[in-house]
Amino acid sequence: MDMIKEKEMYEEALNQVINHGIKFTVDDLCKKIKISKKTFYKMFPSKGDFAKWIYENAFKDFDKNLKNCNKSSKQNKLEIENLFTSYCVLLSITKEHTFNLYSLNEQIKDFALKNKAIKQKEFFNFLKTSKINKYMENEMFLYTIKASLNEITLTKNTLFLKKYISFIEGL
Repeated sequence: MDMIKEKEMYEEALNQVINHGIKFTVDDLCKKIKISKKTFYKMFPSKGDFAKWIYENAFKDFDKNLKNCNKSSKQNKLEIENLFTSYCVLLSITKEHTFNLYSLNEQIKDFALKNKAIKQKEFFNFLKTSKINKYMENEMFLYTIKASLNEITLTKNTLFLKKYISFIEGL
């Protein structure tokens, strides 16, 4: 499968997971991206393998965007927006309702939630150590941070974000 079709499959898969959880059907996905089920199952022996691929790619996207932001002392606005977008995707695809009650999903859920916790920690560390305020429109930035607060329990990171929101709202 070529890179364009793979990217299309990934984007549609993210859309399906966000909207339907892991209970989306392979038939629907194949119709939307115009491939046969035979082609799909050549690439992914099972739906569980496909679900894991979706999460692996989301985590890779986040890692790539975080690396881009960390490698330069002057992050540009696009790099920061890409990081926030990939973080919001992680939040969206790891909400509790995403993991439907099928046995294959417990393994995927464990994998996704374990990695989400790691990525959240990396994201918060980035926020603590960077000076990104000047690049972000306040509304987008606050929306992302508030979405983050809805996803995590009361921790040091939550307290940090609440202080950060107060600071940004004061600008």
